[in-house]
Amino acid sequence: MRIAGSSLLYSRLSFEESCRRLSALGFDAVDVALQEGWAHVDPSSVVGAVAETADDVEAVCRSAGLDPVALNVDAGDVTLATEVDRVEAVVELASALDIGVVTLPAAGVDASLADDCSRFRTLVDLTDGTDVTLTVETHWGTLTEDPVTAAKYAGEVPGLRYTLDPGHFVAGEHPTDDPWRELLDDVAHVHVRQAGSGWDEIQLPPDAGDLDVQSFLRSLRRAGYDGVLTVEYIDSLDGVDPEEAERQADEMRARLAESLV
Repeated sequence: MRIAGSSLLYSRLSFEESCRRLSALGFDAVDVALQEGWAHVDPSSVVGAVAETADDVEAVCRSAGLDPVALNVDAGDVTLATEVDRVEAVVELASALDIGVVTLPAAGVDASLADDCSRFRTLVDLTDGTDVTLTVETHWGTLTEDPVTAAKYAGEVPGLRYTLDPGHFVAGEHPTDDPWRELLDDVAHVHVRQAGSGWDEIQLPPDAGDLDVQSFLRSLRRAGYDGVLTVEYIDSLDGVDPEEAERQADEMRARLAESLV
């Protein structure tokens, strides 16, 4: 497994500065945020400008000594037709950068699972003829916050896999020690942070919280996962001190590196 840093650790800063600081922390790979209206590249700006965006991302990453290894995407609160246009451009961007994983969010927790699976079937079709895998992220506030519901996505949508963020299951206080177990065979990417109980504890220092990182890594190994572990601490969550988020991300990177030796 390879460790990457999320550019969302520095969501308040430019992509160039985010990459420079991730490199200074010791990361050699980056999970690039394409979050509409937030960070670091708007998916809408990629439409009609794939080659130019790829050149810009590649130049920034090369200057910082980072490999772009995943794209963390939210196309915004838009119609499916607009989302298709934006995700299609992002998939082309991933191909141009030789990135194999594009992460997307599930619909909100009150949405229809059938409708969201239909949406993902449309989006997964955009990867035909490419080496890009589309994933749905397990995330608080969406349909995938519940592991039982999350596990239905891969079965209902051929070709769709998961970006597994165990912290969001931990925060939801699910009754088993490993609520992600039914998803493991379909995991294509992983986000890691420490978490506790409820949204107020969605991001905690590595030595606090309820996620047994070592046990989680063993579960990944048993399932044959050998992909990227993105350390995803975010500087702009409510109540978060950006400097503390940076320290926590650095500590989690070091702990994961020790565990993977």
